[in-house]
Amino acid sequence: MAEQLRRVIGNLVREVRNGAHAPSSAQSETLGLLDRHGPTSISSMAAHRHVKHQSMRLVVAQLADANGSSRRMQMGGNHLQWAVSAD
Repeated sequence: MAEQLRRVIGNLVREVRNGAHAPSSAQSETLGLLDRHGPTSISSMAAHRHVKHQSMRLVVAQLADANGSSRRMQMGGNHLQWAVSAD
């Protein structure tokens, strides 16, 4: 019975989050990090949040695609390094 209750509550929470179009906790934490520290690189954010670069790259892409709440810009003269800022 407890397992069924856990499953039902988990499904309800997921449905409410999807219906509200609320950002995931990873997205919220990333926006908070950008608000506190300003524009920074994906690798710096990944190190700060203790996640892999690839995971952070996906979160930043989701933020940009979802509602344009993040923006990428080139860092200095290095065409390979990009900074991310919150919009």
